[in-house]
Amino acid sequence: MKEPQKVRLCTFVADLINEVAGADSLAILTGDLNVHDNDSKGIQTLRDRAHLRDPWTDTGTSQKYTWNLWFKPTWSGHTVDWILYRRPLRALGVERPTYNESGEYPSDHLPVCAPLTTGVAAPLQTAAGAR
Repeated sequence: MKEPQKVRLCTFVADLINEVAGADSLAILTGDLNVHDNDSKGIQTLRDRAHLRDPWTDTGTSQKYTWNLWFKPTWSGHTVDWILYRRPLRALGVERPTYNESGEYPSDHLPVCAPLTTGVAAPLQTAAGAR
């Protein structure tokens, strides 16, 4: 899908969120959006039209790749899997677990995990070896 189609799709999703949840209500959007990376026009459309935020930006964490083709020897590619949300939610952290068994991954996508809160909370504590 080319960038103009992605922007149209993100416009539709943003407008649907505003229609269903209301323009100022809490909303969470997660999934494989096939919209690459933080600076894409599609993600910017979701930010601008639906006022959505992401944990990579909010926590100042370097964005990680979440998609890889099986034949590549290392994880590289694009961020296409997203957690997007509206205030009053905020992310306490964000991780991209790389669970595998003997180099076999359960998917060609890595998950994105982000604890969200509506209030002031202690920083995210990660258990040793949880990545």
